[in-house]
Amino acid sequence: MANKKVSSSQIRNVYGEVKRIQMKGFDKDSSSFYLLKPKIAYARGRARGNAVQGIELFEKIFDKCFNLVKDTPTYENFCKLMEAILAYHKEYSNN
Repeated sequence: MANKKVSSSQIRNVYGEVKRIQMKGFDKDSSSFYLLKPKIAYARGRARGNAVQGIELFEKIFDKCFNLVKDTPTYENFCKLMEAILAYHKEYSNN
């Protein structure tokens, strides 16, 4: 996994937006949720070197979970998963 670096700030940026949507309410701000996918694609496009593999892996996991969000309860589960990803990344990365 050492060759597949994705920065904590990249994950925190996504997580921050996820939390903002959660605070506003998924039903009221679902359009911002749907814009997360292109934001991650943009981050992948900007990535260079070893970071490309990491952001691609994060994007793959994100996309699978993203497609399962249909309403507020599933969005709440999505938020918890993103928080767990950030926490584990912070624990096991050196950045």
